[in-house]
Amino acid sequence: MLRMKITPLRTPVSLALALAVLIAPVFSNIQTFAESSRAVNAGYVALGDSVAAGAGLPVTDPSDEAKACGRSAQGYPALVAPSVQLPLKDLACGGAAVTAGITGPQNANGMTVSAQIDRAFQDGIPKLITISVGTNDVHWSNVINKCYTSVTCGTWQDTQDAAKLEYAYYKNLHNVLEEIKARSASAATKPHVILVGYYKPVSNQQPSCADTAPLTASEISWIRAQVNIINGIMQANALQYGFVQYAAVDFTGHEFCSAQPWIQGFGSRAPFHPNAAGQEAIARAILQKLGR
Repeated sequence: MLRMKITPLRTPVSLALALAVLIAPVFSNIQTFAESSRAVNAGYVALGDSVAAGAGLPVTDPSDEAKACGRSAQGYPALVAPSVQLPLKDLACGGAAVTAGITGPQNANGMTVSAQIDRAFQDGIPKLITISVGTNDVHWSNVINKCYTSVTCGTWQDTQDAAKLEYAYYKNLHNVLEEIKARSASAATKPHVILVGYYKPVSNQQPSCADTAPLTASEISWIRAQVNIINGIMQANALQYGFVQYAAVDFTGHEFCSAQPWIQGFGSRAPFHPNAAGQEAIARAILQKLGR
């Protein structure tokens, strides 16, 4: 009778190796299933700054983060979500820039808020992502402050200084889209990303009023040109990716000093930010881009 000699697994190491060989396919299947489940466990994620957060509008969320970020239910993300019929994860936070807010943590009124991009993918690969970011990257508040308080703004030096910041913004925004592409590599389809453009708050077509009195016609033209550059950077980045679109936001006829402005004036909590009507206009621009 032929006897087979079976060599026992004598050491913990050899036993572990044998078990690894046996169960590796099982874990592989589990991982594949998890990635597949993660890909469809998705919704609508809103990333961005104070415009997306709805700065100056009522904050009803009692959480500390919502208060620190000035995140309002009247911001455009909450208006878009019902129309696209997707659960909303609103991460927008006032003061957010690309590297300090979107891809890295930011300080929001003394509170450290973790990177929005990390949290965007915690619950799966989103189906829709909107992004409003750029004005803090180019130090927009400093630009506006100079235009309103200095003898003049829009000088050659102002334009050169702005160009340096705008170039850095272009590269950083590109990195955000690359990050989204990498994080959704396992999905059959990429998230639909909408880069949300900025509106022009002032116009030479409107009469002067208290909100624009310090500005000259040339300064108004320069401010509008800077908005065009920021929007152009978004458009240029969007054209490089098949899953990204740019949504233009047009406040023509509703700038400062118009009969029905869509912007909060200087007596409000957040001057230069959209009021409720302005947020509705931004939501319409996004929905139109989505074919809704």
